[in-house]
Amino acid sequence: MKKLIALLVLVFIAPTPVHAATVLQVTEKSHRTIEGKFIDDELATLIAPTGRLGELVFNRPNGVRVWQIDAALIDDVQKMAEGYELVDGKAGVGKDLAKQWLVRLRSASAYDEKFAIPYGNPSQYWVDKLARSSDSYFLSLSADRLTKFYGYSIKPLDGYPSTAKFRLSDFQVNSYKELSKAIQATRKYMDPILSERLQLRSISLFNEGYVSKERDLLAKDLGENTFELLRKIRLAPGRFTLSSAKQELPVTVINDFPNPAELTLQIGATNTRITTPDQILVKLDGKSRIQVKIPVEVLTSGDTGLTVGISNEQKKKLGDSVIYPITSRVINPTATWITYIAAIILFISALLQSVRRDRKSTRLNSSHVSESRMPSSA
Repeated sequence: MKKLIALLVLVFIAPTPVHAATVLQVTEKSHRTIEGKFIDDELATLIAPTGRLGELVFNRPNGVRVWQIDAALIDDVQKMAEGYELVDGKAGVGKDLAKQWLVRLRSASAYDEKFAIPYGNPSQYWVDKLARSSDSYFLSLSADRLTKFYGYSIKPLDGYPSTAKFRLSDFQVNSYKELSKAIQATRKYMDPILSERLQLRSISLFNEGYVSKERDLLAKDLGENTFELLRKIRLAPGRFTLSSAKQELPVTVINDFPNPAELTLQIGATNTRITTPDQILVKLDGKSRIQVKIPVEVLTSGDTGLTVGISNEQKKKLGDSVIYPITSRVINPTATWITYIAAIILFISALLQSVRRDRKSTRLNSSHVSESRMPSSA
């Protein structure tokens, strides 16, 4: 009897077996450009009930579940739910699917543990190599965005799920680096929303889901955005004709950013026909343009040019320099005086030579007269 009681006690107090949790990764490479336009409509197929991402939410597995969710994917699907078109102008077909998928994701994961994947699910290998300073940024920002989506706090993962060491070409790496430099050089002037979007969309280059051809398209997109970003502060083209030895040339500086900018114009001449100051400080309001007058002094007439570039407060160059062609038809006062003095010297020299000739002629004539007056010998 005692043995039976002991056995029953062991049965009732024995721990219940704990089933391992199923980890559900909700992530996908981005199908949008940096501006947010959809490259293709593949995501509509993936979020359908029979698609890979649709299966996760419409046919979730039973048992204990842990969700790892990429806020970049949520942003893409939310954009679809608003209605969208592809870069080729065709209308997207996933609007209603996107709305259904978002609702189902919220309900399917409502009572489960959830973590935020680093935004865009980039490979930590490439983040460490090219964006180490932003390591924690992509984690925290993804968690913030998921918190807004669910309406309650979502924690970030402790690290990066992806550590893939896929190859990036020099073109792809340089495109990312150049855009990063452009963002740093202009961050102070731009809308914070634009700065965040550029940084987050550019990191999609490090997602392991792309093939090389797709990454080349992304890298090209990065390059185009770099060019456009640096051209938001620029110089208007122009051509000048100088009619006086000293003149001020009006050069137009444009600021398309919403915030004011303090800039330096770096100035130089293409040859020695003119002289200019090396630099001029300029202040512009946001969304404005001003004319800056650059003093120029002409040394000799002829064709020349003025090279002007723009740099920010940290002396980082913004955009390309502009060469302003200049035609000068001016005789410099110094050159005029030199010519005048030379003419006087020539005149004086000619006068002296004339006086010498007259004196010599006079002496010769006097000598002939003296000889004619002398008596002849017997």
